[in-house]
Amino acid sequence: MDISNTKPLFSLSVVSKITNLPAKTLNYFERQGLIAPSKTPGNRRLYSKEDLIRVLTIKYLKEKMALNSSGINLILKITSYTATKGVNIKEIFFKDLDEEKDLKEALNG
Repeated sequence: MDISNTKPLFSLSVVSKITNLPAKTLNYFERQGLIAPSKTPGNRRLYSKEDLIRVLTIKYLKEKMALNSSGINLILKITSYTATKGVNIKEIFFKDLDEEKDLKEALNG
């Protein structure tokens, strides 16, 4: 039986244990718009595999990269956009760097 990555399966307490993040932190991420778990009719939060990966990504960006919620949200939006559009973000940045380099060389040349 193959379970979809988007199927809500994990409760808040399970995600808290897996990620080693307190439930309050997960609720904070939700209030900040960083995650949007599914909710049951009884208003219990359920997380999918994709949600779990997103939480771990947020944790990494917050703890290892020292980003605030706005920075994390921006990175997640860029990542999502580029993935859905098939855009290679590296090409965009390197293209801009090459254009800037060419401009500097032209001005100094």
